[in-house]
Amino acid sequence: EGNISSGQYSTVGGGGGSAVVLILGVGTAVESLGNQASGDFSTVGGGDENTASGDYSTVGGGGGPAVVAGANLVDNGNTASGIESTVGGGGENIASGDYSTVGGGGGPAVVIGTDVYDSGNAAGGTESTVGGGSGNIASGAYSTVGGGGNNRAIGQSSTVPGGNENYANGDYSFAAGNNAMAAYQGCFVWADSQNNPFFSTASNQVSFRCAGGVLFTSGSGGGNQTVAWTPGSASWSFSSDRNLKDRIVPVSAESVLEKVQALPLVEWSYKGYSQRHIGPMAQDFHALFPLNDNDKMLDDADLHGVALAAIQGLNQKLNEKDAEIQKLKEKVDKVDLLELRLNELERKLQLLAAQK
Repeated sequence: EGNISSGQYSTVGGGGGSAVVLILGVGTAVESLGNQASGDFSTVGGGDENTASGDYSTVGGGGGPAVVAGANLVDNGNTASGIESTVGGGGENIASGDYSTVGGGGGPAVVIGTDVYDSGNAAGGTESTVGGGSGNIASGAYSTVGGGGNNRAIGQSSTVPGGNENYANGDYSFAAGNNAMAAYQGCFVWADSQNNPFFSTASNQVSFRCAGGVLFTSGSGGGNQTVAWTPGSASWSFSSDRNLKDRIVPVSAESVLEKVQALPLVEWSYKGYSQRHIGPMAQDFHALFPLNDNDKMLDDADLHGVALAAIQGLNQKLNEKDAEIQKLKEKVDKVDLLELRLNELERKLQLLAAQK
């Protein structure tokens, strides 16, 4: 009922409904509840108040009756106005970008007093996609919002997979979770359930907000290894359980100390960066401590182990020096005692000589 197929080779499969008449003081306004396929080769499968105005566009169905808000009539239908655009269903969805897609979702307008709030999805960018959900906008070219609520994929080729009120503003950016703000190009932002916005701070940056900490694990079983960070800790922790280890052999701390003394330590910067560092080259470290097959990288656990072993080796040398010093001190004490005795004998001899 009330459907219009005006585009060349266009199709309206069915649906539609009665018109709504609103009296506006001295006149009337009429809102058609039918479907319209006005684009060439356009299709509306059914539903209510749907419009396929773009050439080769499609609205599968969905939509709904108009909402009266004060003196306004609000359309709850879906619109595919871009060339070869598609709205699969749902309500109040708009596919205005060429080759854009809104899979479904959305919903009827919400009326509070005389104010109207749209809950539909919009794919306004060229070849943009909104999979579903409500209040989502994919306005960047080739952008994607998978679902969720009130998400924005604004940058070119930006992505919001779902969640709530996430913004992917930068080109090629990614925002997920709750209130994640990918404000720069090429950045990845994931935010936990906290409600405050969480922003990226630079281009090509990965940012996580995680009040419960971060955990990387290799899996389950006897060889499981874990690297973790928790709020309040000063650094990362890694698995070092004795039960996870085999082929355990003792280390000569003194030998490690000798190798550390031979290890070249230099000040350096990474190419293209100004910040300075102090430490060994991976090749030099690997030559002295061939603990793995990679001579281009340093393992933090190996650095810690070598440092601790070197400290033990240094402590052994200090203990040896202390023992030598103690022996020398004992010898000095004996010499001092002999000197005292000699002095006493000399004094007595002098007294005897004086008596004669």
